[in-house]
Amino acid sequence: VLLLSHINAFLHVLSKVLAFQESIEEMLIRLDEFCGMLDMIRSDSTELLAQHIPCLRVQVEEMKNVYTKIDKIEAFVGMVAGSVAMLEMQVLEVERGQSCFPQTVHKVLQTFRSPGVSQE
Repeated sequence: VLLLSHINAFLHVLSKVLAFQESIEEMLIRLDEFCGMLDMIRSDSTELLAQHIPCLRVQVEEMKNVYTKIDKIEAFVGMVAGSVAMLEMQVLEVERGQSCFPQTVHKVLQTFRSPGVSQE
């Protein structure tokens, strides 16, 4: 009877051990699948980066050239605006100094003046 109870306890423990081993095997399979998926994600990420980073670098260099051109255009526009303002001031001074200037010629010249200049 004692031997039978020991055998019964052994079989019970053995069934628990086998169930535990089976769950460990299942977890190892899932862990292996997970690691495979991580490796696939890493390789895809590396491949995508390797493909897109050179294109991005080229675009960054192109944008630097565009920004340089924009800066030059802004400087040119500023210089032209300064020259136009100075010429307008000189024209106004000459117009003021020419009181005997014929009225019709004065009106014709006023039509050519830019709208930004205040009229007297």
